[in-house]
Amino acid sequence: MTLVLYLTWHRSRSSFGLPAILIGGVIAAHVAFWFAGISSAEAQASGWTFQPPPPVSFMLPWSVIEISRYPWYAVPDLLGNLIAVIL
Repeated sequence: MTLVLYLTWHRSRSSFGLPAILIGGVIAAHVAFWFAGISSAEAQASGWTFQPPPPVSFMLPWSVIEISRYPWYAVPDLLGNLIAVIL
């Protein structure tokens, strides 16, 4: 895959080149697994493909109690940094 990326990407600078190479690589890998008789679960267990991420639930990044504990006295000192980051 690295060789294909290197050879193709240096010759073609199309904005669709890299996504096409990556999608083509995924399809080629799954076709190779199919020809070899390896299931998706076996390929994941062998380390050939990524494990699916664990399920997550929605949660707020803060609570009202935590906001009251924030050191608000530090905000004026941070305003200059905030403006510099925004600009």
